[in-house]
Amino acid sequence: MSNTEDAQLLEQLYSTVSPKGFEALVRDLLEALGFDDVEVTGKPGDSGIDLKATLRRSEIPGIDTNVSCIIQAKRYQPSRSLNPRFVRELRGAMQSGQRGVLITTSRVSTKTIEEEALKDMSRIILVIDGLMLIDLCKANNIGVITEYKYEIDEDYFSKLEASEPELEQIEVGYIGSKLVTNNDLRARILRIPTDVKNRIGTGREIVLYFEDGTQGSFTVDKNGTYIGGVTIIFKKYGLLDSEGNPNEMLSEWEIMDDGFVVRFKSTEEKPNIAGVLEGLFGAKFIRLPGTSIFNGDGQKFLCRYSKRYIRDINYWYGVTPKDIELMGKEGVQNLAFFCSTKMVVTIDRYKFLEQIDNLNVTYSEPGIIRHYHMHFRESGKGVLWVLKGGATIELDVKHL
Repeated sequence: MSNTEDAQLLEQLYSTVSPKGFEALVRDLLEALGFDDVEVTGKPGDSGIDLKATLRRSEIPGIDTNVSCIIQAKRYQPSRSLNPRFVRELRGAMQSGQRGVLITTSRVSTKTIEEEALKDMSRIILVIDGLMLIDLCKANNIGVITEYKYEIDEDYFSKLEASEPELEQIEVGYIGSKLVTNNDLRARILRIPTDVKNRIGTGREIVLYFEDGTQGSFTVDKNGTYIGGVTIIFKKYGLLDSEGNPNEMLSEWEIMDDGFVVRFKSTEEKPNIAGVLEGLFGAKFIRLPGTSIFNGDGQKFLCRYSKRYIRDINYWYGVTPKDIELMGKEGVQNLAFFCSTKMVVTIDRYKFLEQIDNLNVTYSEPGIIRHYHMHFRESGKGVLWVLKGGATIELDVKHL
């Protein structure tokens, strides 16, 4: 999408959402970006802090970085430039070691960022201006929809603007939901939605029921943020596959007399892999039981799926030593990487093996490789295969 089209989309967003609704939009976006414990704290027109959140970015299971963040949401005309005083006010409300985020629909000058947002390295502020906000909304499907072009999702905003009921007025059991992120899955923890957290306190046991009747007692951590001991549950409901690969899902919580019902829902529609392969290669494909290999009249593909992530490297996949052994045993010719529901990247098995020493790896224990990392970055109409150290190989893609 061109800058002109993005600017038009930004104007639509600005005219559609109220100041209160904009704070709710920012809340949804922060949660999609991986922030935890996101809470709207301010009021429309306040010069104070609008939201607060916690950012946990550790890739080491069981270790949280717990960076406290305070957020200002400024809904101003996209054509105007943000006054630098808002950045100064935000920094003035921050403590040393905190991080600030200022999200606005207006413009922000380079001078404001360099001289104000990055002025104090103990209180760094991330500034997201209007066009960057649109990029993030598009990438996370927050407030926008697309078929052939992006449009404002009016249904989303109509629900966003509706006043939320007080907790005690809710007549049904549903009381909260929270994304189970890849970091959560690596750490083997289930984070608790804020409304649930407010009901249960900290450091105590709660009973959870799951859709198939499974139930168990789980201990809440001392901060009332998450529960552990859920690896078996994650595997049972597909949040972890047999190799331990994470699959983000939404957890929905419902209150009961003696505990909570937890349901897991997919966050996005995945492609029908067999159907897509049939459309691309003109043969009926059948999955080999217990594997990720699909066979269609002798054409065999090892398939991997990934959704799109907000980073320079857009798609990540893991290929295991067991996969490599199985490909040789079954005569698999190609690896097929499904990039969300957008496109498919295929790589010849021998081309993959030629580059295997140039791939980043994850170890299950010293000297034992768990995954070879496959990183793809979108580039024009194709993708770049990103190798260790940043080297790239351009690949052809088949768009869905």
